[in-house]
Amino acid sequence: MLDIGGATTDLHYTVEIVRNDSEQRPSAGVSVARFVFTDLGIVASRDSLLLQLRNHPRLYEFLCSALDSGVRETYQAIREGDWEPSPQLLSYGCLFLALDRFAHGRGPGLPTGDLSRIAQIILTGGASQTVEERVVKRVFDLFRSEDGGIPEVLVDRRYQIWVDGITWSGQASY
Repeated sequence: MLDIGGATTDLHYTVEIVRNDSEQRPSAGVSVARFVFTDLGIVASRDSLLLQLRNHPRLYEFLCSALDSGVRETYQAIREGDWEPSPQLLSYGCLFLALDRFAHGRGPGLPTGDLSRIAQIILTGGASQTVEERVVKRVFDLFRSEDGGIPEVLVDRRYQIWVDGITWSGQASY
């Protein structure tokens, strides 16, 4: 699950998708872990996000997956630093960079994820409200291995996960 917001992007993942050869591992006894990308957000972290996209070696591939048209013009504008992106494209940028870092274990304490083991991606947070599931699948496809499938994509458009999180009592309801 990815929570894409204005200041951060939070990754919540199960330990089963951590690669066996990952140098970093979640704590013993933990089945679900969280990593906060403090530099990936569409408002407060906008400048950092834009700088990372501008310098990313797969920027053109990302734009091809996220845009239906105007890829070359957008690529050139980003590289030249003369770009006013839409909130939607910034949201896809957060998704792209978070998946890239998780797939390669790029982050202090972030394990390396095996994205081929992901069956479902859930997106929540204010910035995720602008994304389209079909485009999320195309962005994810940039990281898919030959034997991996495209996971089901769900966008929490009613903020139900957020509401459940703040109202949870800490006790199982069963």
